[in-house]
Amino acid sequence: MGRAYDAWKKVREAWVTADAESLLDVYAEDGVYLEALNPPHEGREMIRGYLDDFLTARPNIEITETRVIDGGDAVSVEWLLSYDQPNRRATNLRRCSILAVNDAGEVQYHRDYT
Repeated sequence: MGRAYDAWKKVREAWVTADAESLLDVYAEDGVYLEALNPPHEGREMIRGYLDDFLTARPNIEITETRVIDGGDAVSVEWLLSYDQPNRRATNLRRCSILAVNDAGEVQYHRDYT
């Protein structure tokens, strides 16, 4: 697997462990994270801040990969997201992430589809 998949594994681990701080070493300084129904999160600090709030509100995250298309410096991953909510557990929510890394192996572009 390529560098983009290696970066995806770090992102996935940060989500599962609710460790947004670790993402500072994953995203490029001027990286961008895009997802439906939200404005772009531009820059490593904005991405970390957004994901910190997102992960805090969704304890006990589990991620199951269902398909990986690896292109070396770009990767597409289909996955299932599960997490606890106040009165129930959200399970197997379908998502797809597309990541591209720069020459340093940092995530330059990350788009999530739900």
